[in-house]
Amino acid sequence: MATCEQAHLLKIPVLTPGEITPEVLGNLVCYCKNFFVQKDIKAQDQVKRITACFLDIHIADYIENNYTEVCTMSFSDFIEVIPTHYLLEDWEHETRHKLNTLKMKPAEKWFDFKQSC
Repeated sequence: MATCEQAHLLKIPVLTPGEITPEVLGNLVCYCKNFFVQKDIKAQDQVKRITACFLDIHIADYIENNYTEVCTMSFSDFIEVIPTHYLLEDWEHETRHKLNTLKMKPAEKWFDFKQSC
C-alpha cells in the first residue's frame, strides 16, 4: 500500500509506490498544500514543484510522458487525475460502504471512534 510521507514542512511530500487509497491521497493533498504555503509557492508553479514527489512508477511515467501538460495544470486539476487513473475503480463505492457500516460502541469516545475510521 502506498504511503505519503513528509520529512519537514519545507520539503516536498513523497508518495511511495503501492496501491493508493483515498486516505493516502487526502494526506498528499494536505501535505502539498502545507508545503506550498510554507515555501510561498505561486499557484502556477505548484504542480511543477511537486512532480518529483511521486515514487510510484506509473504516476512518474504519466508525469514524464505528459510533462508540459501536467506542469500547466492547476494543483486541483492535477490531483483529480490521480483518482481517475490510480485509485481502484470502485473506490467511491467501497468508501461509501465502509462509512455506512461504521458503528460507535456504546462507551466509546467520539475521538477514539473517529481515529479508528
